Order: sequence, then C-alpha cells, then structure tokens
Amino acid sequence: MKKLTEEQLEVLVQKRNNAGEEAIVAIMNNEELASYRINCVEAIERLKDQIKRMAGGITAKYRTETLETLEGYVAYIDAKLSEEDKTEATGEAAIDQFLAAYKERAIEFFTRLTKEYRELKYKNYEITVQNLESVTDVWGERKYSNDQIEKIMDELNDKLPFQIDHLVSEIRRSRFKSWKQFYTKSVMKIVENVYYIRNDEDRAIAIEAIVTKDCAVKKENIYKIVEGKAGKIIDAKHLRVGVDGELNGIIQGEKDKVSVTSFTAGGHNIQKLHWRLKVTVAK
Repeated sequence: MKKLTEEQLEVLVQKRNNAGEEAIVAIMNNEELASYRINCVEAIERLKDQIKRMAGGITAKYRTETLETLEGYVAYIDAKLSEEDKTEATGEAAIDQFLAAYKERAIEFFTRLTKEYRELKYKNYEITVQNLESVTDVWGERKYSNDQIEKIMDELNDKLPFQIDHLVSEIRRSRFKSWKQFYTKSVMKIVENVYYIRNDEDRAIAIEAIVTKDCAVKKENIYKIVEGKAGKIIDAKHLRVGVDGELNGIIQGEKDKVSVTSFTAGGHNIQKLHWRLKVTVAK
C-alpha cells in the first residue's frame, strides 16, 4: 500500500470542493482512505516534532489544530475500514448486493402484475368460441358445452345489448379468475392491496416499501439457514455475487465450513418471484 501522490491529492481536493464537503475523507473510497492514512500518519509525526521545537505562538497553535484534524482523519479512517472488514467478514456486503438485485426485480415484478391486474379487470373481450370455452361456473367447471357455444355464436347478431354485455362480463370474470389463480395467494394479496392506490407515485412507494420489508426478512433467513449448518460465522470473505447474479462461495463457521449457492426463479411467466438457498458442508 502506497500513500497518495500530490497529483492524486489535488484531484481529491477538487472532488471535495465540487461535492461541497468540508473534510476530504468524506469523498474517498476505501482504497483511497487506506492510502491517505499513510499520508496522515507521516504528517502527524512531522507536526509533533515541529511543535516540540516551538515555544508556542500563532504558528504552533495552527500546527496543533492541523495535528488534531489529521488525528481525527486517522480515527475516522480506522473506524470506516474496520466497519468494512466486519461487513466483509460476515458476508453482509455480498448478501446486500444479492438482495439489492432481488429487490429491483421484485419491484418490477409487482409493478407489472399490478398493471396487468388493472387491465384485465376491465378488459373488453370479444365474444369468440375460444373466449366462451374459457367461461367457468362457480365450481370451476366449463359453463358452456360446444353445442351451446355454437348456438350462441349463431344467434350473436340477434342478441340484445344487455345480453352481449352479460356474455362479455362472464368472459372477463373467468379470464381474470384464471389469471389470478396462476399466481400464489401471497403474490395476489400484495397486488390487490396496492391496486387500490390510485396515484402511480404512491403505488410505487407502497410496492418498494413492501419489497424492502421482505428483503429484510430474507436477509435474516439467510443468516439463519447458514448458521444452522455452519454455526456462528467466523469468515465469509469468499462469499460473492457471481456474474449470473447468484450468491455463492464458502463460509467458515464455528461448527463447519459450508458452501453457499442461490438459485433464483427467472423468466416472465413465473408464479412467484423467489429464490432458493442451498447450503452444504464443504469438503
């Protein structure tokens, strides 16, 4: 690890000014912080030596203030990097990355279903043989036989408007029911709850809130599943999110070392957006 060069510091100072930050460490990433710590430590040693040789005065006071600022930077950097090490050691960084991608997909999933729910609930279907075949009774059985459908189609031009409306309503109800039954009850419960929110922005906020809460629960479950086999996590630095977006890697626990792999359900036509976590003892 090398300290930051003068050129690098100039770039960071400009970046700090553009961001409107007072402390330069506020705009640094972890790699820059680690390098800048070396700069700070060297400067602290020089200042301490200079202050010792001074007999007070304004210059000594200024250097003492600078020394305190640099010591504050070192304390900040140590805390920041320690927090990052802890996050990496427990696998939290990789898990958060995995769940962030899941959250984005879940929001898209429920946004799409809510839109489809609205469209299908009021869709104006045509009266066709195929649509009449989809009409079911209260027991879920087909309502019209082939002969009845043939008769309806033959007499369609002679039917009154309210009779046409009734047939369209039956088709809509059956198609909508069939669409709803494809998805799990838990999914439909979420969709129906947010459907009644008329404002698009408020509906989007509600969906995000639901998914965020779900992700928090899933995060707890990941740790429960892993620690159930491995014991308390000691080292999860090798847990990563792969190019396929899946969580995978090795975790060392107090009881065992385990291999972790996730499998996410994909595609447009899925009943429920979900994933499965496979945790096995590593050989």
